[in-house]
Amino acid sequence: LMEFVDERLSKKTENLVKFNSRPIKTFLSGGVDTALVYSYLQKFTKDFELVRGNIVEYDRYQNGLFNRKPAY
Repeated sequence: LMEFVDERLSKKTENLVKFNSRPIKTFLSGGVDTALVYSYLQKFTKDFELVRGNIVEYDRYQNGLFNRKPAY
């Protein structure tokens, strides 16, 4: 089962790296899923960026315009 999963993920990652024309960016959150993505990217390419910072872009829903409680 593990070999099947490895072959499948390897093929998917190889195709992503081969046919993708945009920059690849990834991050490590400490979870298994992001560590798995990072390891497969390292296996097939070194041309990716490891995002190290936390970028927050606020919109009108997050900054409080629609999060106000009723006045009553």
